[in-house]
Amino acid sequence: MSFISFDLDLPVDCDDEYWDHTDPEKRFKQPPKKPSSVTSFILYIKLQKILAFSLRTIVSDPLGDAHELSDFDIKK
Repeated sequence: MSFISFDLDLPVDCDDEYWDHTDPEKRFKQPPKKPSSVTSFILYIKLQKILAFSLRTIVSDPLGDAHELSDFDIKK
């Protein structure tokens, strides 16, 4: 199973204390210059996606699919 199998949004980049605000305009808005506690987790998820793509690209089985081999003229 890969990350492509999941169709999930990233977590909201806002601390819980800013979710419920008396002013509706300020709900779910993190104050500027104050990173949320979940920011590092979101960046970690993005890095894992890059790593998964890299590993799938670099460490792939060159003889993996038979239909791809038919495109090449391999002579022994």
